[in-house]
Amino acid sequence: MKNWSLILIASLAATIAAWWLAGPSAFVDEGEHRVGAPPTATIKIARLRPLPPSVRFSQPISSFKREERTTPNGAASRFMELLASDPPDTTKLAGFLSRHGRSVESLLAAWVITKDRRLIEEALKKAPNDPRILKALIEVAEQGDERRKAIEAYRLARPESVDAVLLTAHEALKKGDAQTALDELLAVEDRLGFATQTLDDEMAQALVVEGWIAAGMTLEEAKLMTLFGESKPMLAVHTQLGKAVVEWMKAYTTSGDSEASHQLAALSIRLSRAVRGKALIDDLVRSALERTTLNQMPSEWIVPGTDLTAKERLAQIAQLE
Repeated sequence: MKNWSLILIASLAATIAAWWLAGPSAFVDEGEHRVGAPPTATIKIARLRPLPPSVRFSQPISSFKREERTTPNGAASRFMELLASDPPDTTKLAGFLSRHGRSVESLLAAWVITKDRRLIEEALKKAPNDPRILKALIEVAEQGDERRKAIEAYRLARPESVDAVLLTAHEALKKGDAQTALDELLAVEDRLGFATQTLDDEMAQALVVEGWIAAGMTLEEAKLMTLFGESKPMLAVHTQLGKAVVEWMKAYTTSGDSEASHQLAALSIRLSRAVRGKALIDDLVRSALERTTLNQMPSEWIVPGTDLTAKERLAQIAQLE
């Protein structure tokens, strides 16, 4: 059973990672550009000059057509079916919610499983300023003004949250406002890095696992759905922002501004390391986003946070995988 589970998790995670990362780039530019020798030290620019006009207001990312995906085979197909199936009915979690006194935490866990907006509305009445609930409201909000207001409310409730800034930048990117998206990312550049999981995160995950089991899943299925579902909403945000930053880096390189290109390379690397979650899918997305950046950097540039060149770091990643 243990070996089967490991194979299943690896297969599922690799398949889902491919699905996310095969999505459209925010900008279309498949050419490679190289510049001269890297700066001898990390360059810190207070504010980049505006993006080149060709990408300042890009085509909104929602207008790009996704590439065709291949259908997964083997043991992972069962979990792909679970992910693609309709969420369980809230009535299946009545006993689970009752056991926990319909607490805010249990309502949030039940919402993760069912996506029933009424659960979030009930939790909001009990704790109207709880950042966890306000963040959930972002996911259930309609696109446009409702979603924008939900992001603003979450940002006010948790001003230190990097996720709030990333969500704001992502909204700008979706509208085609690349400059605003870049400005938002640069404002939190120094706070991007490896995300840590708190005790509250672990307790919340345990509740979600319990809820999935109450909805009829096995323990193994419940753990996988919990690990993937916890990270999924922000994976798309990180992936699309990461691709956009790489395109901006390429645009600055093309315009001959190697200093700006170098700073955006550092930003992109930090963004890849800020992907939250402990599931294999999160590791795969982190690695894929970093490789995308490294492949567009001059091979002799030093990778931020390491003493390795881009070429050496790519070789190191290949060995680890």
